[in-house]
Amino acid sequence: MTERFDQRDTFHAAELYYRNGLSQAEVATRMGVSRPTVSRMLSQARQTGLVRIDLVPPSAPAGVAAQVERALSLQKVYVVAGEAKSGARLAAELDRAITDLGLTRGDVLLVSSGRAVSEAIPEMRVLVPGVSVVPTLGGLYEDEPWYRTNEIATSLAAVLSGRALPLASPAIPGERLLATLADEPGIERTREAWSVARAAILAIGAAIQSRESVPAHLPVGDPGLDRAVGDITSRFFDSRGRPLHYAGDDRLQAISLEMLRDVPGSVGVGMGTVKVEAIRAAVRGGYITRLVTDEPTARALIETRQPGEAHE
Repeated sequence: MTERFDQRDTFHAAELYYRNGLSQAEVATRMGVSRPTVSRMLSQARQTGLVRIDLVPPSAPAGVAAQVERALSLQKVYVVAGEAKSGARLAAELDRAITDLGLTRGDVLLVSSGRAVSEAIPEMRVLVPGVSVVPTLGGLYEDEPWYRTNEIATSLAAVLSGRALPLASPAIPGERLLATLADEPGIERTREAWSVARAAILAIGAAIQSRESVPAHLPVGDPGLDRAVGDITSRFFDSRGRPLHYAGDDRLQAISLEMLRDVPGSVGVGMGTVKVEAIRAAVRGGYITRLVTDEPTARALIETRQPGEAHE
């Protein structure tokens, strides 16, 4: 039978060991027990959640981020060392980005859908009590969790200790529903929040032809997307960052690219060399001022640097 210790004893042992820096032998002496007993107490403390150990991925060499900042004329770039195979690897850098934005209670933080953002949120640790988290796009009826914007906004608000203001609409409603939504107070509240947002966390999507998954509301074969190199919040753009249109986007319940240009702290999130052109175009369009990415993507942005990177 597994030995169980009183939680007060396991907490005391963990505090002496992890917070006060005592060795297990010193903890044993202080508590009047054997060193193996202390080891088992510490193990129980971890198993029961009294102790939580985070592994924070190291940042890439500072020079890499600085080179991307200069190459793209970005305010700040955050680069995780090595390749990020999951958005969870970007969590620590996203924490730093949000901290640097200096948000306070009552500020509006926008968040888009996207797999990297969705995967990063559960691993984030930054706190911004009282911030309002607002989705940039409707997302009802989407199959994949990383396209369900209300769930993403709710999760981020819980991490930050803020509150979520949901957008109760599919991304592209039908004509009849659209007419109903026009008079919906909650929709108007969301639009007002978009107009006063101080910051945004924006997943940068690659060209639609290169994606493994696509939101259900997008018309994949639409010729309007043939020249698109990427999108933010289902608003597509070409290689120069100019907006492109597709069937149904006049009904899209999403912040416009023009409004994104007015958000002071817009943090783009994108990883993978397949997104290099999309990231570059998002900067040219003026839709992001900061970037969270991984080292291979950052180096690809440096190596493919082009003249006139600043947005037009």
